[in-house]
Amino acid sequence: METGWFTFDEINQLIARGEMPDGLSLVPLLQLMAQRRSGSLTA
Repeated sequence: METGWFTFDEINQLIARGEMPDGLSLVPLLQLMAQRRSGSLTA
C-alpha cells in the first residue's frame, strides 16, 4: 500500500534509521500503521 510518499516498508526503514522526512507527521502515521497491524481498529 502506498501512502503517497513512501511504501510502509520504506517508512519503517526510515523510522528505524531515524530519518523520517520533515514533511510527514509521525503521530498519524504511527496510528495508521497500528491500525493496519491490528486489522480492525477504528478511530
